[in-house]
Amino acid sequence: MNPEPPDYITYLLRVWCAGSTDDAGWRAALEDPRSGERQAFRDLAALFAFLDEKTRGPSQRAEGAPVENREDAARAPDAARH
Repeated sequence: MNPEPPDYITYLLRVWCAGSTDDAGWRAALEDPRSGERQAFRDLAALFAFLDEKTRGPSQRAEGAPVENREDAARAPDAARH
């Protein structure tokens, strides 16, 4: 069983467009500034899935409840809403 997610997570996010004009797609990478650990993502859907998993508690993982339904979503810092 995974523990509850932390109340605050910090990542450095890099997003870029890769490929030619015909098959261009967005890529992303996250870096944890404390550990230096990096995670790369082939597309934005993979990035969002990773972040969703990192911010869900055990009961939400089991139920598949969307993050938008979390009570604490309304208490997010203003910077996170932009």
